[in-house]
Amino acid sequence: MSLGDLVFLVGLLLTVGTGLRAGYLLLRRRAAQSGRVLRRWAVCALVYVCVLVAVSLIQSQRSIPAGRPQCFDEWCVVIDGASRRHAIGATSAVGDFIVVTARVENQGRGRPQREADVYAELRDDRGQRYLASPRGQTALEQQSGVHSTLRDSVAAGHATRVDLVFDVPPTAQQLSVVVRHDWFPHALIIGDPESLMHRPVVVPLAQRRIGSSR
Repeated sequence: MSLGDLVFLVGLLLTVGTGLRAGYLLLRRRAAQSGRVLRRWAVCALVYVCVLVAVSLIQSQRSIPAGRPQCFDEWCVVIDGASRRHAIGATSAVGDFIVVTARVENQGRGRPQREADVYAELRDDRGQRYLASPRGQTALEQQSGVHSTLRDSVAAGHATRVDLVFDVPPTAQQLSVVVRHDWFPHALIIGDPESLMHRPVVVPLAQRRIGSSR
């Protein structure tokens, strides 16, 4: 657990305690005192958010090369490479399909693990974001007969291969993979790579790894 995680947990407990305290005072018809409690909480919350944003803006963007694990505690994902193709089976892309090959690893020793809110997106040199293509993903699964996602449970000490399909314009250049989680609680943890206003961790896809099949 990082210092940012600890500060967030303390703040969360204080927020719950403040809410209970303010509600109790209201029930006792002590509205003025309840208001003071809430105002103090609001000031502390504002300071916390300012520190959160300041740290996010100060920290530089991290870039992880393909083949190196990106870990969240003992759950890790490795982006191995990608290929570019116009069609998967009988399914044609609107632009080009980018098939990203990844491995999900459980580096723990005790129990199976999964990240229930994780997902991946592509970004190009203009900052445009591309989410996974349901059409392309379905076509690849039908072609390979394999269904696996980033959110699957992985046994301790094991790894699972996952292929992710994106549909991007042919002009999209310098593509990078970004592995993300749903906003809570990561967006509210100081120093977290996914905190509010933080530049995301990217895994560049080398152009030599992407070959067009057109």
